[in-house]
Amino acid sequence: METNKTEQKPKRVFGILFMILGSFFLFNPDVMVIDFLPDAIGYILILFGIRRLIDFNAKIAKARKLLFRCLLVGALQLFSIWLLFVFLSDYERPAMTLIATMLVVAGNALFGILGFKSLFEGLEKLSSQASDDAFMLSSKKEGKRSEVDRIKYLTYALLITRAVFAILPEISSLSWDEYTRVSPLFEHVSAMRFLSFIPPLILGIVWLVKSIRLWVRTGRDEPVMDYIDRRYHEEFEHDEGLAVHHAFSSGFVAFEIGTVFLLPVFIDGKNYLPSFLALVFFTIGVIYTRKFLGGKKLLLLSLSLFSVLSVAALAIQYWYFGQFSMSDIDLYLRIDETAASFLWLIRLTALLESAAALFFLFALYKSYLSIIDNYTGLTISEHSEPEFMQRRVLETQKRMKKKLILPFALGGGTILLYAVFFLVFVNYPWFSLLSTIVGLAFAFDHYMVLGSLMEAIERKYYINE
Repeated sequence: METNKTEQKPKRVFGILFMILGSFFLFNPDVMVIDFLPDAIGYILILFGIRRLIDFNAKIAKARKLLFRCLLVGALQLFSIWLLFVFLSDYERPAMTLIATMLVVAGNALFGILGFKSLFEGLEKLSSQASDDAFMLSSKKEGKRSEVDRIKYLTYALLITRAVFAILPEISSLSWDEYTRVSPLFEHVSAMRFLSFIPPLILGIVWLVKSIRLWVRTGRDEPVMDYIDRRYHEEFEHDEGLAVHHAFSSGFVAFEIGTVFLLPVFIDGKNYLPSFLALVFFTIGVIYTRKFLGGKKLLLLSLSLFSVLSVAALAIQYWYFGQFSMSDIDLYLRIDETAASFLWLIRLTALLESAAALFFLFALYKSYLSIIDNYTGLTISEHSEPEFMQRRVLETQKRMKKKLILPFALGGGTILLYAVFFLVFVNYPWFSLLSTIVGLAFAFDHYMVLGSLMEAIERKYYINE
């Protein structure tokens, strides 16, 4: 019976498969702001691939921060598609497409170049520590560029080419004459987009082939991979402080972005920041912090309930206000039986979504309380300190818990204003402004509380000291 059992190698620390899969989402060109293989997914995969390497050297740690910003730009790109093709008319779209494209390609190029530069330099340093014969360093002894240098400069070229060729066709919208509504260049924008797609696609395919070759050969480089595994298991794997710090530093960023998408921004009955996007980021935050977050079952239950009701409410609202303008809703309710008969459905879904959102906020509040109780205060080595030290820690934790009250009260107020909007259809600019101000106050105060929590966690585990 023993002979049938084979010893399985432990899972590699460096996620080579994630790096390969991530490359498949980064090689393709953009058309306007449309990315057929979303960069955001590629950066998520790459960040998963290097998540255990960030303590090996400062370059890889810096790369993680910069590539996370690329992920945020990718999320902005997806959100801009939502805005351009759902809310804007054909007349408004060209100018806004140019602005959105410029912002997205500039962010991708800037953070991408800096991020990959730090990543490749960090991996090169790691390879040199492992073995002088590492594949990433090959050709360097002969006075040529190393393998990692070659792919690094090719990555720069790809990111710049993607940026330039994505924005060139959109510049044609500047020749639009708002009086004659004629543009000699913009009439041919479709052909220009097609032609601008070809050069970055060719370069992207070359980059993809070379990237896959680099990651596959690196994965087969046993001395380097063994060195990374051994060092990780000896130095970092059992360091609770580092694990807690990494989990919460990433999870808190996702939580903060999620609160921004809870802001109610209503124009003609449509919310420009749909709450289901907030749920995406909250889910990412829960995934990052799952090992250390208290009250996970309650939080996941509330998150699931909120997700279902949010998507249902959004679909019904867009169907309803696609037929009946919010600005003329009183007139429609008087003369149109359909508008009046379906009004109860709008109000019911808004109420259910608001109740689910409040339930989610309560679950998140309970989870934050568990973080304060378990991951702030005394370290294990300090448990022998006098009793007055423990009292001092308890008082500090009590103050931190009080700080949570204001942001969550503002969050509850934001959700209640959302419910009031659909219950009585308060279609006044001052109401939209009030809702946005309360929502911004919630997002800002939530950000400040998360910063205080992160500082307390770092103090407990002596991070950055």
